[in-house]
Amino acid sequence: MSKIRCDFVTNSSSSSFIISTSKKVPSEYKDVCELINKENLYEIFKEETQWDTISYDDNTLQEVANLTDEQMLLIKMAIHGSLDNYIQIKKELDESTDVIYKILVDRDWLYDNGKLKSFINNSKLLSSETDL
Repeated sequence: MSKIRCDFVTNSSSSSFIISTSKKVPSEYKDVCELINKENLYEIFKEETQWDTISYDDNTLQEVANLTDEQMLLIKMAIHGSLDNYIQIKKELDESTDVIYKILVDRDWLYDNGKLKSFINNSKLLSSETDL
C-alpha cells in the first residue's frame, strides 16, 4: 500500500499520525488518510522499515538464524524503536471497534487545514512523527 503525500516541496517537512477513531474522516481529506487494518498493518510497517538495516547483513542473519520475514521485521522494528507502536496498533485492532488511520501530510499544509487538524486532535493518537 502506498502513502499519499500532498503538496510536498524539497525542503518541506512532514507530519505522520496514526489515530483511532469512531468518527468519519472529513470527505475532503480522505486522500491523505490511509485505513489500517489487520491485513495491511504488517505491510505498512514493512514499508516503513524497508531501508533499515541491522548492523549485520540481513540476508545472512536471516539464513543463519532461520528467521522468517516477519521475524526479521520485528527485529528491525525493535532496533529502530517502532516495535512499541506496532504492538500498540495491533492491540487496538484486536480490542477496539474504532477505525485506525495513518495520516501523512505536509506540516505547513496541515496547519492551514483546521478541520483535519481538529479531526486528528479529537481522535485517539497512537503514533506521531514529524520530519524536520
